[in-house]
Amino acid sequence: RRQGAGARRQDRHAQLSKGPQSVERIAKFKSRPPARVGAWLTVGNLVIASLLVAATIATLRNGREVDVARAGDAAANLASSLGIELGAELRLVDNALATLAGRMRQHPASADDAPSPALRAEVAEQQRLLPFISALGFVRVDGRAVEGGGLQAGPLSDDERGFLLRAA
Repeated sequence: RRQGAGARRQDRHAQLSKGPQSVERIAKFKSRPPARVGAWLTVGNLVIASLLVAATIATLRNGREVDVARAGDAAANLASSLGIELGAELRLVDNALATLAGRMRQHPASADDAPSPALRAEVAEQQRLLPFISALGFVRVDGRAVEGGGLQAGPLSDDERGFLLRAA
């Protein structure tokens, strides 16, 4: 025989309210202090909050490690590409200087160590081909600049003279 939901509820309620055990259970539940229930709720909330804090810290730490690794990779890639570019530019400068050294043998300097007009044209051409060079010119053995693009004629500073003497 089928019973409706309301009838089943009434039967269950009647069974619970009849026995002495059910009365004890209800009395025990009613006598439980609300502070004890509140304490359990507080402990449960603290456990959940601490789990959330731990998860957040772990996520942030992992995210930081990933960001540091990415930054290291980016810096290494940038240094590598910068090294390649600088190497290429230095090879271009080396080729330009080798070209000028070969042409200097073909065009000897005058008595006052001034370069010939043909050699000046060669320097101007090399400087036009290498726009990233700020100064390309001639310096005498005693450390005096003769002339050239970006070089002032006259004595060089001690820093420049020392560099040129070490380079020679």
